[in-house]
Amino acid sequence: MTGITKHWLIAGGAALAALMTISVILALIDSEAQFPPHSPEAAVQRMLRAAEDGDGEAIYAMLSETLRGKCPAENFLDANAYGYGGDGDIQAILEDTKSVNGATVVSVNVRRFDYGDSVFYGGGGYGYHENYRLAQEGGEWKFTDYPWPYGYCDETE
Repeated sequence: MTGITKHWLIAGGAALAALMTISVILALIDSEAQFPPHSPEAAVQRMLRAAEDGDGEAIYAMLSETLRGKCPAENFLDANAYGYGGDGDIQAILEDTKSVNGATVVSVNVRRFDYGDSVFYGGGGYGYHENYRLAQEGGEWKFTDYPWPYGYCDETE
């Protein structure tokens, strides 16, 4: 092995080690925001986590009494087919929280990443703006509109 080839291998190994170190540092820095536990933002965060986990039961419990009265649990839980589902992740960025006509509106920029069969992110994803309407009910924040990704309930059955 010549001296030049040896130097290229050492330089390549050092560059690879530096990239791995930077990746680990970025992964540790990129942590999820923590909101006060009894805030409307925390309620939206819990709902999105439950959606990502496919936990329709937890999301149903976060609906207001009025929505639960319109939508039997069985219908809502069966709505998982038009819920999040899929092989991917979601990222949500809080944009704003404000009071509008007696309800609290939490505005979020949602980005969904679809991975499919690929190990690498191949651009399969989309993003959009979502407003979540909540109100205090029994000391807890409850959704007063069906929250994405469970945008509606088949109320006809």
